[in-house]
Amino acid sequence: MAYTYLITGATSDVGAALIRHLLTEAPGEDRTILAQGCGDLARLDALVQQFPGRIITFDADLSSPEAWMPCAPALAKICPAPPILYTCRPCRW
Repeated sequence: MAYTYLITGATSDVGAALIRHLLTEAPGEDRTILAQGCGDLARLDALVQQFPGRIITFDADLSSPEAWMPCAPALAKICPAPPILYTCRPCRW
């Protein structure tokens, strides 16, 4: 079964560890990670290289809906509704 995970705060230590865990827990499973960062996506370069084609990074400021709404259409094209969401950093809404 294919799973898509949306991980906010993916560039944090906790986010990167979660990505690594999800992609190594069941290597036979089809898993895609949508990994959000905010101006610091280079922190995910090693993971992206380690798991080619399995991590899709996007740069988005989640501080307010107005800040992240511009990236929503692109994410909807990639995955209409991620079934699993992990937030690895607090959002102030």
